[in-house]
Amino acid sequence: MIPDLLQYPKAAEKLDPGRAISMEDTEDDVSFKIMFRAFCPPQAVKHNPCLEYIKCIILPCFGKFEVIQERNGHQKIFTNMEMLITEYKCGTLHAADTKLALAKAINKILQPVHEHFRNNADAKKLREANKVNICL
Repeated sequence: MIPDLLQYPKAAEKLDPGRAISMEDTEDDVSFKIMFRAFCPPQAVKHNPCLEYIKCIILPCFGKFEVIQERNGHQKIFTNMEMLITEYKCGTLHAADTKLALAKAINKILQPVHEHFRNNADAKKLREANKVNICL
């Protein structure tokens, strides 16, 4: 099971939409949840939900995890968790770069869903109705 994105999920509200990524999330929602809500402690691999998402979703889906390092613009491609964990633990791979790459990868997976909600009037209505029900 994929863990919650939050550091202390038991302390958060069960209905907190920031706890996980959902199919209805927009590209901006996904980016916000990963970049600002997701727990991704630097150099810590244990109890790191971002790394679990990479292991359980991104690597099986794409066969690789691509990261552009913000500080130097270099691209790193990881084809397995062992490579990623080694660089993450020693600090060569930064948490911010990892989170940005994770958000991009999840948005790439959800792209057909995003297009469906953008281009289908019935889907748009259903999505808006669902948002209203969640807020009530």
